[in-house]
Amino acid sequence: MLLIFSILFLILSIVFNTPIISKGSIVVYFSHITIAFLVTFIIFYILINKIRDFKIFYADIVVLLFYFTTFFGLRGDSSTFSNFIKITVFIVGYFLFRFIFAKTNEKQNLILLLILTISLSLKELVSLISYDINNLDYKSRLNNESMGGFNNFAYLVSLNIMLKISLIKNDIFSSRIKTILKTIILFDGVFILILFSRGGWISLIGALSLYYVLDKMKKRNELGLLQHLKVFFHLFVILIVGFYLESKFSLINKVIERFAMLETDGGTGRILVWKIAINDIQQRNIISFLFGDGWGSFQIPIYGRVFESTHNMILQLLYESGLITTLMFIIMCLYFIKISNNRNRGLIIGIPITLIFFLSNFFDSHLLVSQTSWIYGMVFAYLVSLSRRNAYLCKFF
Repeated sequence: MLLIFSILFLILSIVFNTPIISKGSIVVYFSHITIAFLVTFIIFYILINKIRDFKIFYADIVVLLFYFTTFFGLRGDSSTFSNFIKITVFIVGYFLFRFIFAKTNEKQNLILLLILTISLSLKELVSLISYDINNLDYKSRLNNESMGGFNNFAYLVSLNIMLKISLIKNDIFSSRIKTILKTIILFDGVFILILFSRGGWISLIGALSLYYVLDKMKKRNELGLLQHLKVFFHLFVILIVGFYLESKFSLINKVIERFAMLETDGGTGRILVWKIAINDIQQRNIISFLFGDGWGSFQIPIYGRVFESTHNMILQLLYESGLITTLMFIIMCLYFIKISNNRNRGLIIGIPITLIFFLSNFFDSHLLVSQTSWIYGMVFAYLVSLSRRNAYLCKFF
């Protein structure tokens, strides 16, 4: 029952996610509704089954400490609750799936991860259907707000690819399923290109490179001839697909052109916002520096509009909730890396995944994209659950 309900939640919350209520700056997505239903279901599930043996690990304490420090950004007026509630969705997603992964076995955990990746790819396909592929250009790039816009979507595609790679490496799935996943990865790779998100590209390249190095370090034996032939075949397929896309849409030229605009378009706008935020922070007294000016206090008029985001979650936390919250966010990311760095090769993937999460919040404030932030919470919950039998993740109480 718990597994089936969780599968339905993932499909509905990702594939069918769309705005339900939109009033000014307040937008309620379908995923917010499904999360509320899942919370209600879990509460009743715990009460009916009289569950009292849920174990709390050190990683859970770190996540809770980060969340508690975000209370520093709350002020007397209701306007400060918006960003706080958005971060709450990430925390709720983490603990919901910590419970679900704890109460399902390892095979069921992997099935949920598989459903997550397939749902993300289906959302990519649905988004692509409504996009004019003949007008492929960064100025008219695909922008799906239900997935947090093209930048957040690109980071999620990077995450999706890395999760599929980890599933392919797992022995629990048949060779047929692995072949299907490899084929879908090709589609994911093309999709992230047409999003024209430089941060998304950088995160994927960085995550793949890091995973390759870490995986090679964990392996005791070198790759055999058969494995080398498989790698060559996959590269050959990628080249064929690449040549087709280049001849059809001149995609490579457009990608290079997009990177070449680092100093001539919105990239400089982001840097300008960072400079203003840093300058404001430097002029604060010690109390404001430690505890921030309150959630929603960052409102800077630039280019004829008011920026409410610093486009950098670290700066956003430092500006609105203070140094203590910012340090706890960084510690949380480092702790996820720590639990991924052990003898279990299946956990190696957690390091590049944490890199994607960190980069997505360095080049933007994607922790505040509440319609999708719970996905990261789910993935981190899986990593913690997978490592729960290790010595340094012993039961806290």
